[in-house]
Amino acid sequence: MEKLVYLGWASEGLGRASAGMAGDVLRDRLLSEVVPALQAGGAGSVQVAVADAAVGGDGVFSFSSEGTPKDAVVSFWLEVSAERAWAEALLTGVFDAMHGYLVCESRPIVPQAVANPGDRSVGASQITCIAARPDLSHDEFIARWQGAFCDVAIECQHTIAYVRNEVVRALTDGAPDWWAIVEESFPVEAMTDPAVFYDAQGDPELLAANQARLFESVGELIDLARVDARFYSEYRFEG
Repeated sequence: MEKLVYLGWASEGLGRASAGMAGDVLRDRLLSEVVPALQAGGAGSVQVAVADAAVGGDGVFSFSSEGTPKDAVVSFWLEVSAERAWAEALLTGVFDAMHGYLVCESRPIVPQAVANPGDRSVGASQITCIAARPDLSHDEFIARWQGAFCDVAIECQHTIAYVRNEVVRALTDGAPDWWAIVEESFPVEAMTDPAVFYDAQGDPELLAANQARLFESVGELIDLARVDARFYSEYRFEG
């Protein structure tokens, strides 16, 4: 099977997730209408990440070098990615714009199982789209990202789930040339408390050390002029 990931921006009728409670409207539409239709069509392991009210509020980090950060991320598996037109038609009903990618998934830290399909996953999911530094080849990027960088990211952050999606190719016209889409989950408190994010509560020296070590590793891997990152609530329908 093949994994497809779609980055979406809410349609005008649903409002923008960046406008606070509008994210809840988008979430409800995705969970009640789009997910069942995807499953009925044969999509497996559907996952929805959306910037709803649970991850909103002042001080919550979001950034996009491409303009407005994505409102939601929908991923699922198909037997044949070329036979995806019906699924994209469902998504265009709720997204004003979207970019799709075929990816190769690996899971350094497997997400905690949810009690029931569609329950909100624990914590907050930060989904980041990245591109390699211009001086790195594809092979060099993958070796660093899946090697030393992965170790540093896990050791220097309070990561409770870590899913890597290496981009194989874009599936929609005009999609930015992202090299990878990273899903990292953290305790909810990490959205606004750096000490929680960097796994250094009560230890200012460790906080500074973890920040410096991670920033150095990021700078050795990623084109910092091209990043899209935001926190989301995650809803998984596994199987």
